[in-house]
Amino acid sequence: LDSFSINIAHAIAGLGHEVLVYKAREGILVNHWDSHACQQLISRFQPSHIILGPGPGVPSDSPLTMELANAALQQEINAPILGICLGHQALGIAAGMELIRSPNGPVHGAPRSCKHQKTGIFSTLESPTSFTRYNSLSIASTGESPLAVTAHETDTKAIMAIQHTELQIHGVQFHPESILTEHGHKLLENFIKG
Repeated sequence: LDSFSINIAHAIAGLGHEVLVYKAREGILVNHWDSHACQQLISRFQPSHIILGPGPGVPSDSPLTMELANAALQQEINAPILGICLGHQALGIAAGMELIRSPNGPVHGAPRSCKHQKTGIFSTLESPTSFTRYNSLSIASTGESPLAVTAHETDTKAIMAIQHTELQIHGVQFHPESILTEHGHKLLENFIKG
């Protein structure tokens, strides 16, 4: 729906990979995504990796994004998953986390220092690293979850990344494709390489 998704697709293509952008909020199924329709979509395209992209609104505004997040956490999808911004929030909600308004208000195009655990998609990056945020909502932990917090904003401690404790499911609140994000393309490459 916006340039963020196109920039992400361009970044992945720039790493040498074929990219398909599926517009989840258009067509006859826009509000009728269920597990069966989701599985048919995956069977049709057979993606090696899936990125749940950003977008305006809240995750429930994109039923396919929410269905894919739920399916991933229920181990119905074998492809590695990366949620970016709204996609990250969808994974958090599907795992029982809470969607909240960012305590310090909206952040649009602002690089922020984030500390991470140098694991998973962060394994080759220094900590802290500067990542660029474009959001007014974020997720908050509500207790036990299959998703571990792997990065937080240095100043506010807001959750900036999550990773499944056993599966190749990752989420980042920030935008790795942003020109203001340090090593964002390396993070995307780490996701693709697994």
